[in-house]
Amino acid sequence: SNLPLVRTRCVLNMSPKNFALLLMDSSRVKTYNKMSLGRVDEVVFQKDVDSVATVTEDNKEGSSLSFGIDGETKIVRNKTKPPLTKKCV
Repeated sequence: SNLPLVRTRCVLNMSPKNFALLLMDSSRVKTYNKMSLGRVDEVVFQKDVDSVATVTEDNKEGSSLSFGIDGETKIVRNKTKPPLTKKCV
């Protein structure tokens, strides 16, 4: 494979909810991933890790349309520069 693999481990001194909030916040990705050059939320279907799936209808004024599952749902794009390579992934 031409993609580098980096394996790491750590002990997190935070609650599971705070960990989920950290992982879902694209502006804080460099806090836990020093190799990241940044992450962008491409599409956000549902915000808030505490959101609960409900059946709603879309309207022209922009009502909240549920994605159908609990929690935050989005597609992100991350750019990473692994150590010892010149290549951005």
